[in-house]
Amino acid sequence: MSAPQLRRLEAADLPAAIALWARAGIRLTLSDRLDELERLLAQNADTCLGAWDGGALVGAALGTFDGRRANLWHLAVAPERRGEDIATALMAAIEGVWRRMGVVKVNFAVEEANRGVLGFYEKLGYHGREDVFLVSKVLRED
Repeated sequence: MSAPQLRRLEAADLPAAIALWARAGIRLTLSDRLDELERLLAQNADTCLGAWDGGALVGAALGTFDGRRANLWHLAVAPERRGEDIATALMAAIEGVWRRMGVVKVNFAVEEANRGVLGFYEKLGYHGREDVFLVSKVLRED
């Protein structure tokens, strides 16, 4: 198989990305609707990337920056393409953009059901923290 080509995700790519995330076992919520993701892309165009092999989306990740901290959302690779360093390439590309932006720190959450990915992130230099707790509140339930 050839090495996938990385490029920015566009609004037209979002249905394929949503399908990929679902196949990869990522729990999708209200904030993963097309209109919500289109808004995210509009504000973070350079750090929302897909990996394409021919016409097929085989990896995708959403990177965001709020002006202070960067966040990673929904990094996933098609199950049949895991182990090909696609996720590593996506992370390297997104981190490169964040570095050029002057980002100091990256945060993200890993859900319990997906804790098997922690080793991958540790190899990239990320580490878990036990001194902070993730809290959230739903403001809309359309």
